[in-house]
Amino acid sequence: MSGKKKCHLTIDYKRLGTVSDRELIDALISDIHMIHEDYGVKFFRNAKLVIWASDEWGDPRSFTRHCGETMNRLDSTHYRPACLDYDL
Repeated sequence: MSGKKKCHLTIDYKRLGTVSDRELIDALISDIHMIHEDYGVKFFRNAKLVIWASDEWGDPRSFTRHCGETMNRLDSTHYRPACLDYDL
């Protein structure tokens, strides 16, 4: 593999099965804390989260806007001014 670093990590939640939104949030936060504590990673870039939505019985459910349009991509609603990328 000619000395290339592995600079990405995939966390698999498939084993958890169908979980509530609150339980998924708790798992994400717990895993990010673990990455910080165990591996010393404090910054992330190009992060991507793929979510397969379902109802409480595990049957697939689509993401539908209020107008009835289905969607499969959402840009983060988290606000962080771009100027912070240039802090010294």
